[in-house]
Amino acid sequence: MDISKQTLENGLQSVIIPQKDTPTATVMVMVNAGSRHESKKQNGISHFLEHMFFKGTENRPSSHAVSQSLDRLGAESNAFTNHEYTAYYGKVQKSKTDKITEILADIYQNSLFPEKEIEKEAGFNPTCFPTNRSGEAF
Repeated sequence: MDISKQTLENGLQSVIIPQKDTPTATVMVMVNAGSRHESKKQNGISHFLEHMFFKGTENRPSSHAVSQSLDRLGAESNAFTNHEYTAYYGKVQKSKTDKITEILADIYQNSLFPEKEIEKEAGFNPTCFPTNRSGEAF
């Protein structure tokens, strides 16, 4: 297998792992933003941001618009946060690799963070903002 690694001028590191016998491609953006990088006071912020990145962008101003763009491609997409990283990915037919890359770049670079969505995520996702036994946020 011929794995290609490079660092672009903007510092973005790229890894390409060709798979000849599959008609699909997966594009994943990973950032060093996991629980290891959070203070006790910030605990959960990486996971919160993971959710917020899908709430709308300058080019796709709502979560519905983001979902529609992904659905039109027939993309399988998701995100996850772990101890080391937060990752966003999309899996599409190889012919749509450029388009899924553009959508993920838009999500990562142009997210809006609408106030209404911030309040919704912060208020209803206990894994994003842990609380004490009284229900008060730390």
